[in-house]
Amino acid sequence: MSAKPTQNARPFDAVIFDLDGTLFDHTHSSIQAMAKLQSMWPELKQFPIGTLNLAYQRALNRAYDDYLANKITYEAKDIEKVRNFFTTLRLPTPSQAEMERFRDRYKTIYRAAYSTTTHSLETLQRLRIMGITVVILTNGQQKHQEEKAAALGILPLVDCLISSEVIGYSKPDSRAFQFVIDMLGYPTDRILMVGDSARADIMGALGVGLSALWYAPESDDDSDFNDELKPESRRVIRSINEVLYFVTPRVKYDGNERLH
Repeated sequence: MSAKPTQNARPFDAVIFDLDGTLFDHTHSSIQAMAKLQSMWPELKQFPIGTLNLAYQRALNRAYDDYLANKITYEAKDIEKVRNFFTTLRLPTPSQAEMERFRDRYKTIYRAAYSTTTHSLETLQRLRIMGITVVILTNGQQKHQEEKAAALGILPLVDCLISSEVIGYSKPDSRAFQFVIDMLGYPTDRILMVGDSARADIMGALGVGLSALWYAPESDDDSDFNDELKPESRRVIRSINEVLYFVTPRVKYDGNERLH
């Protein structure tokens, strides 16, 4: 007599996604913008695109950290980004007018190159069919991030997008995550966080008791993880559609689990 299959309840009721670098392919847009700017600024032609892109990401992070620390205003951080970029490359600081032109050109090209990460849209569609609540938790300005998500076709596929501007705290601050947990109303063990930043997304989520998946399509560098974090907590996915494996109910046959 064969054993009767028993289906487990689905592992999670809600998934929280980061936006930039997770559902939105920030790297693609950034490289497209930097390639165009390299052709417009002669002093940048001596550097490989990869070097320029890395320098800009570091400049971006530094400016955003200064904004979070209330050292500069949100409006000033874009110009500070450009200033940091040229400083990182050990190039002379452009005039204010040139920095504004650089910023404006970068933004225009960057936005024209908007695209989702591979399998993001179909994964969100599948989660919706499964009845799982999907929220985007993103550091940034609410209006800007909503407009980006709408342009990408993501916004209609999620239940809510919440920014650090609305919450008043940025990831990895535990209060940012707690705001969303309270809003969802589910126990922490029923909520899954997915993001590309080991520090902001994963460490932040684990710190408040959420399960987390680190989206790292190309990198194995986990140096941003706290050394005290157990290796088994460092769950890594290479494609967004791998999220579906973790949220799909399983059926047990003679004690062995299979996806249902």
